[in-house]
Formats: sequence, structure tokens, C-alpha cells
Amino acid sequence: MPNGDQFSNQNIATSVFRKGSDDKWRLVIDNSFGPEVLGVTNA
Repeated sequence: MPNGDQFSNQNIATSVFRKGSDDKWRLVIDNSFGPEVLGVTNA
């Protein structure tokens, strides 16, 4: 913080992988903000 105060921040990330017909895994959803993008505060 610019004024030197300490703060704490915690997030829940969501990652969804899907295995393709070629047996390779692909990341289909990479949501680093978790439920925050839905406006959910108590997840």
C-alpha cells in the first residue's frame, strides 16, 4: 500500500480441464477471480 499499511487478500481460483479425443488435456476455463466474477461474496 502506498501509505505503508498492511492488508490481506484471499482469492479462490477455478480451473477446468477437459481431456480431448486425442488424449491431451486442455484448460477450458481459467478463472483466477473465482466467485468474485459472479458477485458472490460468501462462497
